[in-house]
Amino acid sequence: MNDQSFARTTDRALNLAVYVTVLGVLMLSLLIAEPREGFERVALLTALFALFVIFQILLLRVPLPLNHSRRVTRLRLFFLTETSIASAIVWLVPDGFGFTPILFVILVAQTFFAFVTRDAIRWTMGLAIVLAILLFGATNWTSALLTLLTYAGTFLFFASVTTIMRREQTTRAQLETAHAQLRASAARVEQLAIAEERNRLAREIHDSLGHHLTILSVQLQAAARLIPMDSARAAEAIEKARAIASEALQDVRQSVSALRAQSAVDANPAQAIDQMIQEFRDATGILVNYRAAALDALAPAPALTIYRAVQEALTNVQKHAHASRVDVAIERDDATIRVQIADNGVGDSDARAIAGFGLLGLRERVEFLGGKLWLGARQGGGFELNVELPV
Repeated sequence: MNDQSFARTTDRALNLAVYVTVLGVLMLSLLIAEPREGFERVALLTALFALFVIFQILLLRVPLPLNHSRRVTRLRLFFLTETSIASAIVWLVPDGFGFTPILFVILVAQTFFAFVTRDAIRWTMGLAIVLAILLFGATNWTSALLTLLTYAGTFLFFASVTTIMRREQTTRAQLETAHAQLRASAARVEQLAIAEERNRLAREIHDSLGHHLTILSVQLQAAARLIPMDSARAAEAIEKARAIASEALQDVRQSVSALRAQSAVDANPAQAIDQMIQEFRDATGILVNYRAAALDALAPAPALTIYRAVQEALTNVQKHAHASRVDVAIERDDATIRVQIADNGVGDSDARAIAGFGLLGLRERVEFLGGKLWLGARQGGGFELNVELPV
């Protein structure tokens, strides 16, 4: 049962308790009525009890919270009317009290639901004064004082209980609002992470392609000058230009592939990583030992970061490591998810740590999500990349 269903069930139970209590007070009042009082007083008591219940039903239709002055005025009129009806019932019952002051207990409890605490205390004091006047006017002082003290304690008890219930309802509403705000904030963070990834890829394409095109332009200009004087050196410059153009094309294809991979990761991160590792095996012939925890129910931003970490590490292995084996491990617990990619290569760890923009962008992504990234040479040879993210 969710919080809203529980609140509705509680309200219905409280309303039913009010109606049952009023009915019980009516029956007891009729039972202690003396025969000589006649049918008229019994009928009048019954009519007043019925009117009390009708106003209780109308009272429940006043929207809460009271954020409009007309609603406050209407509610005050209802309570004044209910107080008048309850006072008439107490006055009409033999000996001036019986069980009828219980109606005042109902009104006290309802004031703490309907009004702010300060106003509810004022209403409670007013109800206590009215009840005291009725009791002292209808019976001897000793009986009236004992009855008043008894009901004063009951007033205090119900006022405390209803105040606690109201605070609990307010706290629950505040928690629901806070949870909704947290969910909205998490969604915005994911959107910002995705936008940041796209911006990073755009920067990489711009920087990498701009660098290659600049060198390509220089090589072609040199070849144009050398053709009349030294055709062999001109051919060498053209070959360098061709290699640079090929490398630039490969970088662009990798960036476009990274953009396409994002939708695949969003749909099924585990399958996307499996496919990437298989393609790496087929393309390089390097053995990959892969083990991974379940990646289901993982938010899009962490899932994409895990994918990028494995992708960047495998790319660096292919370019720099001269390795024959790569170990990829993804572990997860309730709080964090960890990724380790280690190889048995022999490359320069410093050169691999600063190669390209990929690792820098990956570090920025990891830190943006509140995670950690560390890398370096392994004891005994090879290189490893570690990423830890909060789940």
